[in-house]
Amino acid sequence: MPPDLRTCDSPHHVGEGVVALGGTDTDGNVQPLCGPCHKLKTREDFGAAGPPF
Repeated sequence: MPPDLRTCDSPHHVGEGVVALGGTDTDGNVQPLCGPCHKLKTREDFGAAGPPF
């Protein structure tokens, strides 16, 4: 089942587009995520081992 985009209100920059690492903020490198998924993906992008629980 695809995600419910109504709850995907937190844009996540993907791949080389991670803004904090020098990427750009463009439509081509954004993935819509819900808040908890965005936090998890950001932790993974910066080398965290897994969920914060």
